[in-house]
Amino acid sequence: MSSIKNLWQNFADKHPGASKWVREGGLFVIVSNLITVFKYLMLLFLPLAFAGLRHHIIWRNIQMEYYRL
Repeated sequence: MSSIKNLWQNFADKHPGASKWVREGGLFVIVSNLITVFKYLMLLFLPLAFAGLRHHIIWRNIQMEYYRL
């Protein structure tokens, strides 16, 4: 693990601009993937939150029945 740390430190010392770009780009990719996973989990489990409602809701086919007033 220290060899990777030394390799990165040497790269950062030689190319400070490129190391900043790689670090920020990597952070962007990680955060983007976490947001994607969070959205997937929301869409997967959100129908369970509405399962107890009195309205007839089919989440996947977007068919809904409402009570007429």
